[in-house]
Amino acid sequence: MEPGLPPDTPSARCPVPGMLYGIELRGNFPLQVPLPPAGAARPDHRLELGAGETPPAGDWSAGAPVFASAVTDPSDEPFITLFRPPGGFLLRIPRAGDYYLEDARVTFVPAPGCDWVLAEIYLLGVVLSLWLELHGILVLHAAVVEHGGAGAAFLATNRGGKSSLAAALLRAGARFLSDDLLAAHREEAGWRARSGFPQMRLW
Repeated sequence: MEPGLPPDTPSARCPVPGMLYGIELRGNFPLQVPLPPAGAARPDHRLELGAGETPPAGDWSAGAPVFASAVTDPSDEPFITLFRPPGGFLLRIPRAGDYYLEDARVTFVPAPGCDWVLAEIYLLGVVLSLWLELHGILVLHAAVVEHGGAGAAFLATNRGGKSSLAAALLRAGARFLSDDLLAAHREEAGWRARSGFPQMRLW
């Protein structure tokens, strides 16, 4: 059992390794989402996902935050606060904990009473989006399907029907590429979308 992990979470659930958006993920964060296995394709980047009780050295939250969301939690704390110390970023989400972003590592320090399901959703959503953007990969809020070698992306706000439309097209024969996040990079022939984790966010 790794320090700082929920007591009922075996280390075997951690990605060792897995691929997501062309990134090879390793580490001890107790992911519940099944990641595609690391294959023969060479990853663009490697990212270590750490979870524990000890943050990286340094005063990461010194100074004023560069962003604090207008939406607050019941204790009147911002839903998300972002600090930018030298060498990285600190994303603070009170319901989950602190995410320390470095060039090749994200360290998660859980808050007391951490909701690990939400911690994973934030990690694979807003945290990974920021990390990808910092590495030159465009990230949009979208669902993406593939048909005939081309991708179709559906962008909308929350509850805008992105996943529902993509699911209907999957039933009609399209192939799943990604839901909730579209990660893409520019190539000579245009934009190429990257495969996400095999899960749709339909409630």
